Amino acid sequence: MKAFFGPWILALILAGCAGTPPRPLPADLELAWQRHQAAVQALNAWQLVGRLGVTTEREGWQATLDWRQTEDRYAIRIIGPFGQGTVELTGSGDFVVLRDSEGQSVVSDDPESLLFGQLGVKVPVEALRYWVLGLPAPGPGTPVLDAYGRLARLAQGGWTIEFLDYAPEGQVELPGRIFVRNDAARVRLVISRWELFPPKTETL
Repeated sequence: MKAFFGPWILALILAGCAGTPPRPLPADLELAWQRHQAAVQALNAWQLVGRLGVTTEREGWQATLDWRQTEDRYAIRIIGPFGQGTVELTGSGDFVVLRDSEGQSVVSDDPESLLFGQLGVKVPVEALRYWVLGLPAPGPGTPVLDAYGRLARLAQGGWTIEFLDYAPEGQVELPGRIFVRNDAARVRLVISRWELFPPKTETL
């Protein structure tokens, strides 16, 4: 009996050790990148939740980030830095409103300056809308692709962005970790959850 089952048991053990076969590399890297971009650019409503870490020459802090985007409208909640509770930034391409934990509101057309006044670091909000999805923002940039035709690194607007840990979300692949840095600051985003909404779904 042992002689009969022995080879089958050994085969099962070896099969388990083999694991999942490696994903095949695309034959045309540029074509894979174009297809990846098109799929991600088609997303017009999404939400991400994760941990945000910011380091400057003077200080460093961590917070929870909850970002909801519907076309050009966004609601960004930053929870926890400096014991301030919640800072919420809502707006579109025309204006932005910042609400602090005390319920005070400020309206502007410059989200970077609003966040700088509250958090002490200029975060490129308009560009981040694209970077968090693993895309270059509109305008000049220098992309570096990984072996599967996705962004691995990007130099744009005076920032260097690294994209790590892509994972499938529906029909697309989105990054799980993003490191953004320039001479003045380093921003680390670790995304714990993505949620994608159908077109024209109201999420804000």
